[in-house]
Amino acid sequence: MTTPQQRNLISAAGFIGLVAAAKDPVETYVKASQALSLGLGAWGVIAAQFLLVPDFFMDENFDQPRPTNHARLICRVAGLGLFTAIAALKELKDTGNIKKAVKIFAIANSAAIFLGPQSAEREMKGHCTKKHIIPHIALGLNGLALAATLL
Repeated sequence: MTTPQQRNLISAAGFIGLVAAAKDPVETYVKASQALSLGLGAWGVIAAQFLLVPDFFMDENFDQPRPTNHARLICRVAGLGLFTAIAALKELKDTGNIKKAVKIFAIANSAAIFLGPQSAEREMKGHCTKKHIIPHIALGLNGLALAATLL
């Protein structure tokens, strides 16, 4: 089983994707549209869980009693917000503004790493389950894919 520090280290690798917010993609190995599609797909899975099955998400990722209905409400609002961001970034991508979409996504994904799984590890000391590594991996890979567009 991984420790909270190890899980945070895994997702911290995704912070390298922030460089994609400052530089235009070169796309020798990974196309910007591929990195964005991968990232938005990962966000879509998380958003669907937040919006449609928040209790499942909380039960799978945390080993403490489920909080009040407020947590369920916050999950659903976050899921709706993620779907809105996905739609906006996809629209930018589909209308030829891929560079702008990648720059915005690079910042948003890094914020999601810090405010999502890493904050949970810090705030819920010892109450994240072994399955909580999945958001760390997904968001970390998003950042690495964004960074790969710069090669």
